[in-house]
Amino acid sequence: MKRISLFGALLSAVAVAAPLSAQASMADVEAYIDLIQESGTQISFNENSFDKNCIDRAGYYHLDPGKQDLLVVCTSQVDEKDPDAVWEALAHESTHVMQACSESGYVFMPEYHPRIVRQLQSKAPHYSKMIDTTYKGRSQLQETEAFYMELQAPSDVMAAFTKLCFAEE
Repeated sequence: MKRISLFGALLSAVAVAAPLSAQASMADVEAYIDLIQESGTQISFNENSFDKNCIDRAGYYHLDPGKQDLLVVCTSQVDEKDPDAVWEALAHESTHVMQACSESGYVFMPEYHPRIVRQLQSKAPHYSKMIDTTYKGRSQLQETEAFYMELQAPSDVMAAFTKLCFAEE
């Protein structure tokens, strides 16, 4: 039940005040990198132009059971000197880490997904359209959450990550 109230409060707060972009500082980026790595997920800033996973993508997350998880920021697509660009890639890809940490495979409870979709349609219609045309089924819901998290304040994303990936067992 705590999860519903935490994410309900997060969703309600950002529904009113969600900025179009995250407005992150380099300190936010560095703190979040440390938090993600503390969870056991390795982060790589990939400068390899031959990485096919970085073609037209800001990053990706690779979950390999039995091995260390890997979150990659594709520097061919993301300007490492722009904290907002790096933040958006980290927030998006780390949402997939959060989903892997979650028993349900989602960050938010299913009843919040329609509200998240409406927020994306309103605040980032290009994301909404891309999600509708590119993804189907479970992937569509997971990507909806990931694009939504890009728009959230760093403190909210870090709180969600901590709640899901450092939960006491």
